[in-house]
Amino acid sequence: MDKYSFLEIAAFTGIFLVLFLALFLLTVKTKHKLANWLLAFFLFTNAVDACKFLMRDFPVNFINLEAFRWSINYLVPASFYLYVLSVCFSKFRLKPKHLWHTIPFIAFNLYMTYGIYIEDRASKVSFINALSESPIMQFFHILFEVLFQVYFIASFLVIRKSKTVYLENYTNPNISILNALYKITILYYVLHFLVLIRWLVTFIFGVGELRQWIVILDGFAFFFCTCWYLFVALNKPEFFRGVNAQLKPILELLPETKTFSCN
Repeated sequence: MDKYSFLEIAAFTGIFLVLFLALFLLTVKTKHKLANWLLAFFLFTNAVDACKFLMRDFPVNFINLEAFRWSINYLVPASFYLYVLSVCFSKFRLKPKHLWHTIPFIAFNLYMTYGIYIEDRASKVSFINALSESPIMQFFHILFEVLFQVYFIASFLVIRKSKTVYLENYTNPNISILNALYKITILYYVLHFLVLIRWLVTFIFGVGELRQWIVILDGFAFFFCTCWYLFVALNKPEFFRGVNAQLKPILELLPETKTFSCN
């Protein structure tokens, strides 16, 4: 059994566990359904992305599905950020304004419609072969990275504010939930850091043995992260309790002090 077979087994097991956890979150009875649904959607998008580890060659017979799989990546950072909001603030609700988060996903699919979805097979293959040199595709790569960093920073700021609220408004605060969420956020960024390394290696050295080993490392990291998600879910069933959104840090409640000058 070669290294690719081990990668495929690990990836398949990880995808199965992620989908199983997502199904559990969608069906479990709880008053915090929104947080469960958002996490389930986030896990589902990760499972869709992880399907790349099961492919040794480009799926020529399923080009449209593969292109749509690429577009799912533009929903991953936003779904994680919304999930963080739903955990940290118990009063959080999805509103029409949150549809703005889907604009990159829609824009990328419009681009794929132009080059892939409505074209014949020969045109699709020609379009894909030219993608690496396409300025529009390079723009979408940069856009994804910018979005990821923005959502990642925003998630950390929300978690930090929630910790402040907890510590300032409760005598014996239990912030283990927020600590677990903080670790999940760090783990999520570590996975993305491996993707950045893969992009850098591909840009400098091209598609070679070094890139293949990074892909394998990325696949096994996905598997271990999946196991860690399950560990958190099993050991912290209260994970979706949330923080009271009506509470505010003490500094925001203090009246503004006025300065007087001496004559």
